Amino acid sequence: LIVSYSEKRAKKDAYNRARGIARLRKAYKSGHVTKQQVNRRGYNKFLEISKDIDVSISEEKIAEDCKWDGLKGYITNTDLDT
Repeated sequence: LIVSYSEKRAKKDAYNRARGIARLRKAYKSGHVTKQQVNRRGYNKFLEISKDIDVSISEEKIAEDCKWDGLKGYITNTDLDT
């Protein structure tokens, strides 16, 4: 696994997450988030569902996701030394 960091990519990741979360908050505020719409793809991964089907946005998950901004991994079968 080769991992690279790019400041440009970090800014792009933060921008894209902010846009996605803004859309998610708008849908959540308007009441358009239903159990059927919730999956683990995209920015829905920041939603938490309780047993009573109470949907909320997890700030902890958002903060955890920020740690990965700017990182990109490549899987390779090369035998090169690091």
